Amino acid sequence: MATQRVDVDHPDAAARALADAADPSQLSLVVTVSTVVPEWLPGLLAQARTAGADVVVVLDADHEAVTAEGAAGWEIGVLTSVLSLGIDQVEGADPKRVARVQAVVDALDAASRDETAT
Repeated sequence: MATQRVDVDHPDAAARALADAADPSQLSLVVTVSTVVPEWLPGLLAQARTAGADVVVVLDADHEAVTAEGAAGWEIGVLTSVLSLGIDQVEGADPKRVARVQAVVDALDAASRDETAT
């Protein structure tokens, strides 16, 4: 498990953190999602994996953009996106919800593999 956490809000910040790290395998790049999953997250994940670093996603809803009534749907949507990318370190969400969404993502992946195998 990585020991140094670095908050990143842009791919350039991630690149700097990885370049500056003496041992990237001891680094966790922390991306906070407040509204939508950043479009650059898949690239950052690939870059981190190549360097041996972890990526952690923190859910922290922007209450001006995400209403109380829509919070559960927002959380499920964000979880679906990040878990589909293979990010397994998620903070700020109920672990039971994370597990349920992961089960759905896994089932969809299995069904997709079954369809392409036939």
